[in-house]
Amino acid sequence: QIDYAALKLQGIRCVVFDKDNTLTAPYAEAVHVSCEAGVQAASRVFGAERLGILSNSAGSRDDRDGTLAMVAERSLGLAVIRHAEKKPSSGCVEEVLEHFRQRGQADLQASEVAMIGDRLLTDVVFGNLHGMHTIHVQPITVRGDNPVALVIRFLENRILLPLAKLFLSRPGTDSRKKEA
Repeated sequence: QIDYAALKLQGIRCVVFDKDNTLTAPYAEAVHVSCEAGVQAASRVFGAERLGILSNSAGSRDDRDGTLAMVAERSLGLAVIRHAEKKPSSGCVEEVLEHFRQRGQADLQASEVAMIGDRLLTDVVFGNLHGMHTIHVQPITVRGDNPVALVIRFLENRILLPLAKLFLSRPGTDSRKKEA
């Protein structure tokens, strides 16, 4: 369980969630039952206007007419951040910041944003490249997931994550990455 109040005390002003396997089962529309309390807690602490979804499907250039984003917003009750570039590209960090700036966070900096997701090479790398606070969560389920994503996630969690933990546990290293 993520302690959203502690994040806020650390200076986090806005929270960005990945969608598939972070808030929903892969390609599902509704918040997964295991995530409902967490989304409610985040909304209580930050307010819904300071939460957003950054998906490499809904709201991305692949969602040309915005249908996936609109369906996700309606079913999840959170805004989907529209973006031309996919995570971890640096192209969408300004779109994330602009999304929240248009919702009253005029002077928001990337260091005041938490990025929460299940993928090391997209969600966590994106957040870390741009100075965001990152939280790596385990996927909700492997059922129905894209076979390529399954293989990549397996490699991320079985090879990259242990290496990162080894490197990050060395004296003198500092990282904002956390595992939840």
